[in-house]
Amino acid sequence: MWTTSPSHTISRLADATPPSRDRYVDFLRAVAILAVVCGHWLIATIQRTPHGIEIGNVLSGSAGLRPATWVFQVMGVFFVVGGFSTRRTIEAKGSFDAGAFFASRVERLLRPTLVFVAVWMLGAAVLLAAGVDARLTHAIARIAAQPLWFLAVYLVVTLIAPVQLAIHRRSPALLIVALPLVTIVGDWLRFSDHASGVAVLNYLFVFAFAQEVGFHLSAGWDRITRSVAVGAAAVALLGLLVAVTVGPYPVSMVGLPGARVSNMSPPTVCILLLTVMQTAVFTLLRPAGQRWLSRRGPWIATVTANAGIMTIFLWHLSAAAIVGAGFYAMDVLPVPGSTRWWLFKLPWFAACLVLLVVLVLAFVSFERLPAWTGRERGRAWVRAVGMLLAVRGFAGFALTGFDHVLRSGGSPFLGLRLSPLVDLVLLLVGYLLACGVPAPRRRAT
Repeated sequence: MWTTSPSHTISRLADATPPSRDRYVDFLRAVAILAVVCGHWLIATIQRTPHGIEIGNVLSGSAGLRPATWVFQVMGVFFVVGGFSTRRTIEAKGSFDAGAFFASRVERLLRPTLVFVAVWMLGAAVLLAAGVDARLTHAIARIAAQPLWFLAVYLVVTLIAPVQLAIHRRSPALLIVALPLVTIVGDWLRFSDHASGVAVLNYLFVFAFAQEVGFHLSAGWDRITRSVAVGAAAVALLGLLVAVTVGPYPVSMVGLPGARVSNMSPPTVCILLLTVMQTAVFTLLRPAGQRWLSRRGPWIATVTANAGIMTIFLWHLSAAAIVGAGFYAMDVLPVPGSTRWWLFKLPWFAACLVLLVVLVLAFVSFERLPAWTGRERGRAWVRAVGMLLAVRGFAGFALTGFDHVLRSGGSPFLGLRLSPLVDLVLLLVGYLLACGVPAPRRRAT
């Protein structure tokens, strides 16, 4: 929790940055999340129909805007910088312990998420009890829950990180070649309807590839020449162009309602190529970025964003859902895609930003609290079981939302439909198994 004013704490964190810290990695982490936030706010549509509220995506009716997703879809870059940081963390200590590593990562992720889930479950129940339209309540609760699918993938990629890094050390080229190949196989199975369900493994293959790229960059990002970066970006761009023109892949790098194929659900080789292209571009910008981040102002801004990065990500769609519900209730929403709709994005963004700032200030302390669970070494397999339970809980919420806590709904995952209450129990049990029981703080003597 903030022990002093937030601005003072941020300044202290910025001033305490060790010279060995790679500031550009922190900057890219913030850029990746903020790009996701802006992208979601930009393309979201809410309109009134004869059947009630309808939530969609402006790209569904604006094909010419779909290439813009090649800029805003930066989830792969987030996993690249995650791989960079993970390797540094694992190799920083003389004797790495997987159990302690898992506990540290899970607590940082699950503590603010449990608060987020509990608040939304309570909020949805209050809205329903107050007589708010059930369709509207379900719509905003489903929107708010969407970020949790990403956290499920993040936990899985974190779980395999120690083994993946061990393989990387033994054979650095193996996974950088093998993962794109198995991703293509997953795509083929999906498009050919032969065991199409296997394609869900592409969530693992694509983002593990991004993590693998981060492993490579951690060992020698500064040694990559401009010509190599330009070549990688050009090859990846050419591959993307071929995939979306000659191949069967859509141009949009985000899923569209009603589309037969989504490049993100599960991710296709296009997301893999996009990650390579974006990482190459960021590599070209790295020298200038490092010089810029050596200045106090840009670095304080980067530290500020990273200090609450999980809180920002968790609550950004909640802000959009609440603002959208308010405008829907006032019946002032223009027709999506119209000139008036685009002009309306200015007050929309302003309202979302103000509400997100309020939400972050209200909940960021849960992210910033010092570790309060056990940090004993070992028990890696128990912690891994806890992480898998949390993955199932995250997936359940992403599919069902937060309302009707006792009702099973949404699409099945691993053959099961679970209620939000069961998903909450899975998250809590997963947290306790992965992190241990919260330890009482010792009083200073």
